[in-house]
Amino acid sequence: MSGSRLPRLHSLAALGLCSLLAYAAAGAEPPADPAGEPAPPSNSAVTLVFKQPAGQVQRFRGQIKGDMTISPAQGKGLEIPLTLLWQFVNTEKVIGTRQNMATISIKLDSMLLSTDAGVMKLVSRLQDGKLVTTVNGEKAQPGSPGEASTAALKKMLVPKNIRRSPRGLIMGENITAGSTMGGSTLSILQLPEKPIQIGDSWETAQEVQFDLPAGQGAGVPKGQRQVRLTHTLKSILNKNGKRFALIESTGSTAVEGGADVSLNQNIVGTSRFDIDRGALVSSQYALNINSTGAAGAGPAAGRLDANLDITLSEVAPGAAKPSAGKPAKGKKK
Repeated sequence: MSGSRLPRLHSLAALGLCSLLAYAAAGAEPPADPAGEPAPPSNSAVTLVFKQPAGQVQRFRGQIKGDMTISPAQGKGLEIPLTLLWQFVNTEKVIGTRQNMATISIKLDSMLLSTDAGVMKLVSRLQDGKLVTTVNGEKAQPGSPGEASTAALKKMLVPKNIRRSPRGLIMGENITAGSTMGGSTLSILQLPEKPIQIGDSWETAQEVQFDLPAGQGAGVPKGQRQVRLTHTLKSILNKNGKRFALIESTGSTAVEGGADVSLNQNIVGTSRFDIDRGALVSSQYALNINSTGAAGAGPAAGRLDANLDITLSEVAPGAAKPSAGKPAKGKKK
């Protein structure tokens, strides 16, 4: 593989991560249920709502892990396998409420981002407020793909604010900026408008900001696309006097642009919601992404296919940094 392809390769990997994050989604297995017994059968309905009192603080640990295959448009059948690992710990605080909407400040406490293409492995770490990127175990040099990665990631270090309704709907264009911070914005969970019983399903929609680049001479306007979701209350569990709702969610989106530009995503998974506290506890999802012609590299971008597992769980306020061990150095040829 020629070295000239490596910067583009990394931009494609970044596209896969960014399209995932813009989707505002957080593996294939449902989250582990809290130790406890299922709630006894009842005909009574339950009301699910994010309570979000001013001053509420939650801390989340998350991970996005999976495999990607990149097929450059000018690669003549070349397929480049790539593995992605993204881990983070962040803190969310409700800094105000107005007209039934909560304003939430999201701060990224620590993170690790590793993309491994075999001949090149980029690892970026945020620890104690300092962001460091290495390429094949060596500090990124000026002009290298690692330097470009660091510049993009630095934009994420500034705390972001989002607005969320009691149903979990994230409002405005800040959904994309908030999602890049991880945390509860990665969950696709939205709650029903009325009380529900076990087995009931409801549909929701989330406006998500997409910005697909166009091919030569074909503009794809910036704007929002609607992601339609279906949720089902699978069970209610009791633990230490607390009630947890286990909710299954599925969704998909498709965006078409000019010059063979497209983005298709499908997601399925489960979330655990603390009914009495009115707060998300955990989410786990499986996400499939297929995109063509979209990598900020023009029509030569080619195709990206990805299968990713995403996990998110609430942790204690003093939780440690991402727990992954030190990534091994990339292979050199």
